[in-house]
Amino acid sequence: MRNLPRDLALRMVSGDSIEAVAAELLNAAMQVVAADAGTVQVLDEQREKLSIVVHRGLSAGIISKFVHLERDSQTSCSIALATGERVIMDFDDPLASDPDGSRAAHLQEGLRSALSTPLINRSGRVIGVYTIHWREHPRLDEQQLGFLDLLARQAAEILAHRLAEKALRESEARLEQEVADARELQEISRSLMEEGEGKVLYQVLLNAAVRLARADFGSLQMLCQEDEKLELLATVGFDAAAVAAWTLVDADACAAGARALASERRYSAPDIHACGLMRDTSTADFYAAVGIHAVQYTPLVSRRGKIVGLLATHWKEAREASERELLLLDVVARQAADLIERQRGEAELKKSEVDYQTLFNSIDEGFCIIEVIFDEDGLAVDYRFLRVNPAFERQTGLHDAVGKTMREFAPEHEEHWFEIYGRVAVSGEAVRFERPASKLGDRWFDFFAFRVGGPAERQVAVVFTDVTARKKSIEQLQQAHDSLEERVEQRTAELSAQRDQLRQLASELTRSEQRERTRMAELLHDHVQQLLVSAKMRCEGMRRSGDEQLKEDVSAVAGLLGECLVSLRSLTVELSPPVLSESLASALDWLGGVWMKDKHELQVKLVLDWKVDAENHDIRSLVFSAVRELLFNVVKHSGVKVATVVLAAEDAVNLRVIVKDGGKGFDSASILTGRQAGTGMGLFTIRERIGMLGGKLEIRSSPGEGVEAVIVVPRRED
Repeated sequence: MRNLPRDLALRMVSGDSIEAVAAELLNAAMQVVAADAGTVQVLDEQREKLSIVVHRGLSAGIISKFVHLERDSQTSCSIALATGERVIMDFDDPLASDPDGSRAAHLQEGLRSALSTPLINRSGRVIGVYTIHWREHPRLDEQQLGFLDLLARQAAEILAHRLAEKALRESEARLEQEVADARELQEISRSLMEEGEGKVLYQVLLNAAVRLARADFGSLQMLCQEDEKLELLATVGFDAAAVAAWTLVDADACAAGARALASERRYSAPDIHACGLMRDTSTADFYAAVGIHAVQYTPLVSRRGKIVGLLATHWKEAREASERELLLLDVVARQAADLIERQRGEAELKKSEVDYQTLFNSIDEGFCIIEVIFDEDGLAVDYRFLRVNPAFERQTGLHDAVGKTMREFAPEHEEHWFEIYGRVAVSGEAVRFERPASKLGDRWFDFFAFRVGGPAERQVAVVFTDVTARKKSIEQLQQAHDSLEERVEQRTAELSAQRDQLRQLASELTRSEQRERTRMAELLHDHVQQLLVSAKMRCEGMRRSGDEQLKEDVSAVAGLLGECLVSLRSLTVELSPPVLSESLASALDWLGGVWMKDKHELQVKLVLDWKVDAENHDIRSLVFSAVRELLFNVVKHSGVKVATVVLAAEDAVNLRVIVKDGGKGFDSASILTGRQAGTGMGLFTIRERIGMLGGKLEIRSSPGEGVEAVIVVPRRED
């Protein structure tokens, strides 16, 4: 058991996931106290729940019952979480109440007792609980309980780091998803600007809506207002029978869809089985047969404020769409409404001449018929307006245009307009295009132009829409996309820097531990072991010697063993000085006044305020280790045999320790940033550990001017 904490710490540090670290913790705890089962739970602060990440020896039934546990439950783990203290609970206690049935559940599992220990990191934050169970009441001694607490402290800090890394990865994943969604919306806008068959474009829109909402099914319906019917335009996930059944239905066929149409607002049912509007309806039965548990219906509203259809997404599991998913659905709904409007407009243009005049005057799109004017070289140089509709004036700002030419309104109108209309008039090939018209108020227009009449008439009909707002939206979307890309790159660079630093610290820790093991091995091998060998040889000779010789050998053996004890005591003191338990001043007094002088012949001048102390043993040990490392540097690098150590109060909260010498000095910046090898890396590591406690280490030095190291740490750890 002596080496188990150290070995376990190394395995947990090397674990690359929360589950791996938790598994090492649970396996070690169960092994030490001979437990029959156990769990490790991590606190989800947003959901206020404890979630099991690793379990051993428990059935699937009890795991499903406790996999996500309310933090205020009456279980031992929740109590340990709330109190921050270890909790032991006997499930068969006849006097204990069992309001939530957790005791009975454990007894049914064959478990009689449990011990829950909170996982608290150095900052005092409770990040979870680990619990071990026995089928019989355990008998634990203080050593075993202390070991379980030690495991909790070791695992909590490592789990905190792994949770932070996981949160960072999830944040990056969200940023990447946002970029992908922005690109998809941009691609949809591009597709809608191109010519294409209506059914294909509707399917493109619905596919995007399902992906953006992370849904499993979807439907896009157009409202036929003349007969209050919904026509199915596209589906995702439904089989042929379902599609046939919903091809054309009454607008109120689905209660949820009817509510959305009537209110002109989105209607959501996160769980249709708990939705009073949908429960016990034929639609609910249909959804149950398909495997749908959650739905949302978004009405499609045209730019004129008219309902033109419904966009629905469906999920296999009960869930509520996030605010961001709904925002993306709104964007797609707007595009779907625009597409339906556009498709309807183009269809109406192909109606009979009887409906032509009504269409001409009522459509939102601008419409005009122009006569293209060519010069003597056959180049289009102007065009005359022959007929315009009311929307023409609203969208172009040109009034009383009939009979006038474009040059009269805008003499510097862009040449590409004349070239395009000239080609249509000559070739008869219809074109769709988007172009800016800077002389008409910096507007953008989406145009569809086709020839009317014979080639000699040189007449072109133009249907157009002012898409200035859409263009601005696309520009804003691109700006958002660029901003997201920049944020992703920035976060990636930050993560890379943090990972480099962690690797550097981990490497130094490994090297430091290895150097310490090597030093201890050499000490035990070169001195203590040789003494023991000599003692063994003397004892071998005792069997062959006379009485006088026996006495002499026994005395020699006693002397050798005495030397062994002295060496071992010295080694023990060096590894963990007892004076550390008294006060920081006592420890520094022993270090500078006794140990450095005896071991390294370094004369240390001590200026100690004995009233100043670190209340926390970890802080006291860290300051002691830092001072010892700094004095080692004096011995190895300064070239002098005298140093000074000062202990004083920095303020009411912090203490200050100064270590200085008058030796050769060094480049303190390169040492503390870890750019030089050797002992400087020890100072870098110490500075980082002091920083984690809310303190700081400053080294002031330059070549030839000695070194002054100032340590400032809090007297207590919050």
